[in-house]
Amino acid sequence: MLRKILPVSVFAACLTAGCTSYKPSISAACEENSQSAILKWETFPVMKGELKVYASSDPDNIPLEKPIATTSISEQMLMVRTNGRMDRMYYTMVFNDEFPITIASRRIYLPGTQNFRDIGGYFTTSGREVKWGMVYRSDALDSIGSEGERILRGLGVKTIIDLRSPQEIGGAVRKMKGIRRINIPLISEEAMRLFDSVGQGKLGLDSLRRVILEVNVGVLEEDSKELRRIFQILGDEENYPLVIECNSGKMRTGLVTALLLNALGVGHETVVQDYELSNSYFHIPMAYHSGYSMPENIQEVITALFTSRAENLDDLYEYTLAEYDGVESYIRHKLGISQKELRHLRQILLSKPQE
Repeated sequence: MLRKILPVSVFAACLTAGCTSYKPSISAACEENSQSAILKWETFPVMKGELKVYASSDPDNIPLEKPIATTSISEQMLMVRTNGRMDRMYYTMVFNDEFPITIASRRIYLPGTQNFRDIGGYFTTSGREVKWGMVYRSDALDSIGSEGERILRGLGVKTIIDLRSPQEIGGAVRKMKGIRRINIPLISEEAMRLFDSVGQGKLGLDSLRRVILEVNVGVLEEDSKELRRIFQILGDEENYPLVIECNSGKMRTGLVTALLLNALGVGHETVVQDYELSNSYFHIPMAYHSGYSMPENIQEVITALFTSRAENLDDLYEYTLAEYDGVESYIRHKLGISQKELRHLRQILLSKPQE
């Protein structure tokens, strides 16, 4: 059941934990609207018994005293009424009083955006969890309006890292009191040539994968100083919670998010799953409607270009393996981020190791 909902769900994670030698795998998802949250789960092996759900607006302080709901584990779904409350809720699900997992809605409604979401809740290969409510990724925030600004403040956002060029931003940027905006453009020469080629109809689907790899490699190699600065910002806990944004929240934001999750120790398969989630949220024709007045062959290339495909990250991952012995090695040696800095970053963004 859960596999079928993952492409449109807002959270997926596997947890191996417990107080005994019996350690089930638990997959969970949370979907929210203005009135309710729908929690879904699967366990392997199949578990019987009771599920208790606790809730709080603080992911680091969810009291496990009085559950807001209980149900049978075999139900695999539970609807929790939120009654239109404005603050974001986090849920700890406890299976048989022994196996806890904390979840939240991954995608967050923010007017004027399509692709605003939390990268918390993923697990590293060592079993630590990326903290909820610390790093958000998004398409452009220029049109969020006063309601969207209020939501950002409710999330506690202190910093926005904008990956667009000044030319892309123009005069559209929204200034928000108390929220620091840092512009760090990631624009390689390959990217400029790519978009020129698409607009002129010179690029076909057969060569797109190779060209996208060239663009991503161009960012890694040409914009290493900019990427280093981003990691330095990420390494300062005074900047959190923060948002990473670009035009669509898919390409440059997807690349930076992938580097960050890799640096935290999240497995490549999970990083790819997060990358591909943009396909569920971002409506390409709505965002790039002018491109769909062009000839059909150009429309096809535009759709493929702005689709977050696993192969794009796979190719880049293979490149870092061949050239740097992996993503973490690239971050250390090309970007100059030390082991000490990486440990501090993990201390900021990951749960404490299990004892």
